[in-house]
Amino acid sequence: MSEEIKLPSDLAKLFKTYHDTWRRVEPIVSRVFTIARLGMLYSVMKMTGYKPSYICEDGILRCVEFNLGTCTIYVDLPVASEYIPPDVETEIKQLPRIEDRPRELDALLDTMFGAYILIIKGNWLYGYESEVVVGKGIGAKRFMYAIKRIKTDDTGFNLDDILIRSLTSPSRFYVSLRLLIKDNSLVCEFAPSVEKEAKEIALLAITDFFSKNKEEMKNALKCGVDLLTRIELPSTIYLLY
Repeated sequence: MSEEIKLPSDLAKLFKTYHDTWRRVEPIVSRVFTIARLGMLYSVMKMTGYKPSYICEDGILRCVEFNLGTCTIYVDLPVASEYIPPDVETEIKQLPRIEDRPRELDALLDTMFGAYILIIKGNWLYGYESEVVVGKGIGAKRFMYAIKRIKTDDTGFNLDDILIRSLTSPSRFYVSLRLLIKDNSLVCEFAPSVEKEAKEIALLAITDFFSKNKEEMKNALKCGVDLLTRIELPSTIYLLY
């Protein structure tokens, strides 16, 4: 079953531009940024103008935050040190470090090749959280939703495990959905097993998220287009191959 979410034309256009650019560049990066070569992404980010600000660590897991203008992008580092060039490892060790991984807490646009574009900082342990109300009057029900990651793929976007918890009962559950681009709207597709009320709450949550964070979402999509465009420059492709 699918439902449409109407978007402002400028936001809808950016979703399409980002996705078209991603589909053009993804075949290049998917052949390069394998696990064994993920450490190269650090050098690519620097080459394209992004500045590393600090390294974030959570046990053996590490990522680096990069910044350029209004763009913040987290880049995963391989767990195994042999996959990181010695000069990169030396430089990384000189960065300021924090004992956490912000990309596990914030709402992100996931490129699916190891780079995560910040949409908005998380305000809860599970990501970005806000409230929606289903129904009106005495029968209205209040829910909190938490969105963590919007994943890009060949046909659109995936939102896995949107956490929804009731403020009027002890219930909580997860909803996953797909977003497909159609003109000035996003088409939400749910698995057949998702119940009607869960779909209604999830649709309200997604609509609320894009409404409250329209400028942040636009910025993230622009950052994604900018990053992908820089990656496909001839000078960058030469480094990749």
